[in-house]
Amino acid sequence: MSPVSYAFEISKEYNSFVSDWDDPRLFTLSALQRRGFPPEAINNFCAQMGVTGAQAVVDPQMLEAFVRDVLNTTAPRYHCY
Repeated sequence: MSPVSYAFEISKEYNSFVSDWDDPRLFTLSALQRRGFPPEAINNFCAQMGVTGAQAVVDPQMLEAFVRDVLNTTAPRYHCY
């Protein structure tokens, strides 16, 4: 599990662990985009999780599963003969 709370992200920012919000170690939208996550996968993930006011802990592997689903349909496949 990975902590993704706003306070944790801010503390990393101010303690000079990261330089900006698009640091690939963070789970911000700009960081996910920089890491190459397809926007469609992020949208599908957000639609599946829904919007709630409650705090929730989500396993990052769940987001990666949505990325795999999108890439399985869009990535070109080549076969060597």
